[in-house]
Amino acid sequence: MFTFVLRCLPILALITAFFWLYYIGTKAQQNKAAVLGNKASSEQKIEEDQKETKKEECVTKEKEEEEEEEKENSI
Repeated sequence: MFTFVLRCLPILALITAFFWLYYIGTKAQQNKAAVLGNKASSEQKIEEDQKETKKEECVTKEKEEEEEEEKENSI
């Protein structure tokens, strides 16, 4: 019986370590979401993408306006 317990200890240690690391990982993700304004990472990424597209739209509008002004000036 004692040898059986000794044989099972490494397996038990691996299983315990796996669950402990999983717990620590999920806890870290929850803390990260709380720090970033209590938003899920996907929601935050969507907002960042929307901001980038708005900036790109503004830049393209400015370029179009400049091109129109150059055309008017050249005529």
